[in-house]
Amino acid sequence: PRYGFPVYTVPLELNTENVLKGSLELQRDLRMAITEYAPGAQVVANGKYWKPYALKKEADRGWPTYDFAICDKCSKKYFYKTALGVQVQDRDISCCGHTLHYKQVLIPQFGFITKRTDKESRKMREENHYHSTLMFEGFLDNKQVENNQIEINGKSIIVQYSPNGEMFAINGGTHVRREKLIGMPFYICEICGFVNTPDTHVKRDSEHRTSTNTKCSGRLLPAFLGHYFKSDALVIKLPVNNIVQANQESILYAIIEGACKYMEIDRREIGGAIWSNGDNKHINITLFDTIPNGAGHVKRMQPYLKNIFNEALEKVNGTCGCGVETCCYGCLRNYDNQIYHDIMSRGVAKEYLSWLLKE
Repeated sequence: PRYGFPVYTVPLELNTENVLKGSLELQRDLRMAITEYAPGAQVVANGKYWKPYALKKEADRGWPTYDFAICDKCSKKYFYKTALGVQVQDRDISCCGHTLHYKQVLIPQFGFITKRTDKESRKMREENHYHSTLMFEGFLDNKQVENNQIEINGKSIIVQYSPNGEMFAINGGTHVRREKLIGMPFYICEICGFVNTPDTHVKRDSEHRTSTNTKCSGRLLPAFLGHYFKSDALVIKLPVNNIVQANQESILYAIIEGACKYMEIDRREIGGAIWSNGDNKHINITLFDTIPNGAGHVKRMQPYLKNIFNEALEKVNGTCGCGVETCCYGCLRNYDNQIYHDIMSRGVAKEYLSWLLKE
């Protein structure tokens, strides 16, 4: 399956007798479902509010799970495939002289489900607002990687492309701090899929109820919800200057906007992330096709990077009307980068791109 074919769609099953089976079907791309369908959130459908309760589970099949860690100094990310509650033994234990603190991320590939005894509501209840973070893991086994180098006004830019880019989207849980992107995990029953959230008030070692309201005493194990996918990816290694040491997301999203404008691509079909791979000599911008397995968009960008940077600079030139210290939906903000809204700066992107393009 390729362009336009939904291969990562999961359901929110309405586990209630109040809805005729098949009359109301809720589905989302998994990248969005890990926040919108996560227990603790609420879903509006058919004029009513529905409350996700647990992860759907299939007999004799576990959820794909990874150990992951982020270096406190360079933000390099480490992922190892494992099983829920099982730690990988042969893994890196330190980076930049700092101990790596591993957590687990679970892929809820079977979908989500409400609780049978929960009733739909016409009134919105208090809910958790989750945000997801996109992380570029690298090129799968370094397959089919094309390496190029271009010069723009005497500044060297390294470009890498492969159809085998690996991406993770991770729901950061509750109490997320922007500088860490990851907060408190969910606690998930390894047997029934029940998810303990701040509003369920279940002690971690106590008995709980399944989605069918039967008793379960399975272990509640800490994990974040995530989505792994592979697609076309383009890494643009930009030179570092004294303008930008942090807040690189401002430059990333300016370039995405410029790429979509110049290449005439729907904004929803291009995503991006900062590749924190321990390289502090470059700003590692990663662009990827959001269409599963790629649509060829980022591959076509390579010969036109200078034009794309010019469009990006035009996007942040101030015609949107916001101040240089902030940003708005007319320049950098969108649904995907909500977690960065308060820290992104149109002025930072403008200053860096002006320097990059200066002759």
